[in-house]
Amino acid sequence: MGAVYRGRDTRLDRPVAIKIVHEEFSERFQSEARAISALNHPHICTLYDVGVNYLVMELVEGQTLARTLEGGPMPRQLVLRYGMQICEALAAAHAKGIVHRDLKPANIILARSGVKVLDFGVAKVEAPEGETVAASRVIAGTPAYMAPEQLAGRRCDARVDVYALGVVLAEMITGTRATHGTPVVTADVPPPLTSVVERCLAEDPDERWHAAADVKWALAQAAAQPASDRRSPVIWAAGAVAAIALTIGLAAGMRLVRTPVDAAAVSFEVSPPDGGSFQPFPGASMAGADLAMAPNGRSLAFVATLDGQTQLWIRDLASTRSHALSGTDGAPMHPFWSPDSRSIAYFDAGKLKRIEAAGGPPRDISDAHTGAWTGTWGARGDILFAAPASGIFRVSANGGAPTTITRVDTAAEREHLAPHFLPDGRRFLYTATDTNFRNRVYLGSTDSSSSALLMQVNSRVEYAAPGYLLFVRDRTLLAQHFDERAAVLQGDAFPVAERLQYFPPLGLAPFSASSTGVLAYQTGTIVSRLVWVDRSGREERMLGQPANYYFPRLSPDGRRVAIAVLDQQYRQDLYVFDVVRGTATRFTATPSIESSPAWSPDGRRIAFASDRGAPPFLHQKALDSGSDGEALLPPDGTLTAVLDWSTDGRSLLYLRADPVTNADVWVLPMEGDRKPAPLLNTKFAESDARLSPDGRWVAYVSDESGRPEVYVRSFPKPGEPRTISNGGGVLPRWRRDGKELFYVSGNQMMAAAIRADANFELDSPGALFARGSARIVDFDVAPDGRSFLVNSAVTSPENLPITIVVNWRGAPSPSR
Repeated sequence: MGAVYRGRDTRLDRPVAIKIVHEEFSERFQSEARAISALNHPHICTLYDVGVNYLVMELVEGQTLARTLEGGPMPRQLVLRYGMQICEALAAAHAKGIVHRDLKPANIILARSGVKVLDFGVAKVEAPEGETVAASRVIAGTPAYMAPEQLAGRRCDARVDVYALGVVLAEMITGTRATHGTPVVTADVPPPLTSVVERCLAEDPDERWHAAADVKWALAQAAAQPASDRRSPVIWAAGAVAAIALTIGLAAGMRLVRTPVDAAAVSFEVSPPDGGSFQPFPGASMAGADLAMAPNGRSLAFVATLDGQTQLWIRDLASTRSHALSGTDGAPMHPFWSPDSRSIAYFDAGKLKRIEAAGGPPRDISDAHTGAWTGTWGARGDILFAAPASGIFRVSANGGAPTTITRVDTAAEREHLAPHFLPDGRRFLYTATDTNFRNRVYLGSTDSSSSALLMQVNSRVEYAAPGYLLFVRDRTLLAQHFDERAAVLQGDAFPVAERLQYFPPLGLAPFSASSTGVLAYQTGTIVSRLVWVDRSGREERMLGQPANYYFPRLSPDGRRVAIAVLDQQYRQDLYVFDVVRGTATRFTATPSIESSPAWSPDGRRIAFASDRGAPPFLHQKALDSGSDGEALLPPDGTLTAVLDWSTDGRSLLYLRADPVTNADVWVLPMEGDRKPAPLLNTKFAESDARLSPDGRWVAYVSDESGRPEVYVRSFPKPGEPRTISNGGGVLPRWRRDGKELFYVSGNQMMAAAIRADANFELDSPGALFARGSARIVDFDVAPDGRSFLVNSAVTSPENLPITIVVNWRGAPSPSR
């Protein structure tokens, strides 16, 4: 297509390769090239710049794979090593929606640092129906390496690269180029490697590997087999899927093959369902995705939302496909597996439920507090779960009434969390959180009421066979040897992964390990930004800089914003922003976690929740006060959060997390004896209540229908509820003049005009705008109702991938 020159970038003083082509690039090609230039991977030749007829690329010293193969087949070890590096390059590109479409030995350089894949400059960000060449008419793929659908001009995706990868691997193995429909392996090729290549070359794209990361995983398993291994082909008759299943521990009807402990770790990523999102831990989104690895390491369970419906999902790690479990729609959370990996237990609407992984209707096991943080299923058929403010309970997996195993010492503790059975099905780990949110890990037993202190760490702890405990400290996932029989820790903890999602106050983090050496975890940093958005969804301006923001609340005059900001040390303070000038002033400065601000009607005081020496309870502070504020209510052992302050100043609404009646809405009178009283305390979870400007109505969220919906009742005496949302709804907010009610459904801003206040007549809600990939974490409404201050997630657990590591004990620590 042109000539390639060695050149020098005089500005940055670096050598470059300059490809000059015979015709000018199209505008669309240049647009795609700009996207591709964002690729930054050690096994991808970087595209620095693109002009009207040239590409400026990283200069890579080495020899092309095509030239190397002129000398014949490559040794098996090099095939596997270089093959896995090619997979890494493709996986990095596919993660950004970029398909190479012209992978071949001539586009692969073998440099000192390993493989470098070239010519991503001719790739496609997407392949429209009917196209077989890139947008520039001077660039085309190479037919000998094209997948059947690519040759036929059908729509192409990442699987065309997987096909080309199979052709390249076959050529590396045999030294001869493969053609469509021709076998590519010989009797000298180990069956595991044969299976990997044959699945790459499947004519039907649905029968191929669906991701380059999966091919790398399978190649790593082939690499783990000794070179002299010549097992009977019958063992591998199930193809590459069986190869993976064998590696991670169990394949029905086959001989067990154990991966050596010192074998190299292989990792890949699991993304949310197409068009959907992971569901984070309820009430603790910083804790990351709600996930659980099956004990046999073959499946990952997680909670995800698609098309506004939240369900329990399973990802089959061998087939790389995800599917939702029918019947789990509603508000499923905290899944955990049975020891045989056939069933999954989870919590939903105050019930502990179970469902078979193969499908079928879910069935109730017992009643359970909806705030239960994780459960565990033991080898003896028992299930333990935590009702945090009460203790840990035990129930048979077949159903029955729960019995108490541990009780919270209310004088020194606030919660018991995260029980986790050891393999014997009798002993278990759990965390006890004291009044300062410090976690201690205890070893308990279903046969005894006593517990022994094991360690102090602000993290839940999980046993990973054989003989490790996994936990998080400062966002680093650590492992430490654990003598299961003696129940003692040995040696020092060592790092496994860094930058995990993490919520220290409850010790929650998204990680889960199988008994076969497969680990799942989620990394990343949640960042949001405050943006002013008009009624069409157009962003007008940003307030402040991106940070970890929570609970934005506009002052009654709309000139200031009170908001909680979480810092790097996980300390959360309140700030007040000046809306006009964009400046911020710290409002609280304590070592505690302050949250959920609400303005007084005159804009001179802010009520908020603080965990100063106890579970969060209510405080207030004047804007011009130099003190830390005053307590409005003494702590009573339950979690509380401020919701709203009435316009007449007489009532403060707050959330109270009750271990019996779930989350309830209470009213604190701001005059007289200040004796609080329940406003909404049904068996369902009520939250996020907001009073109408005239004080006659309260909008709130309840899960009584099986999923969160917005309702309205009269105030102060609640009458019959009026359902406002249909299809899910959260975050109800009133316009200051009481003429509209706003809320969020899915990721859409909804509005309902109020026609008559007396009987609360309103128009059917309609969508104002959708935020697309940016999640609406929270919002407030400008006094005139013409714009919204939206706390919009830049990154969040919903769209961050989950990392899967096979043979995690063989992974190099992040510090090495």
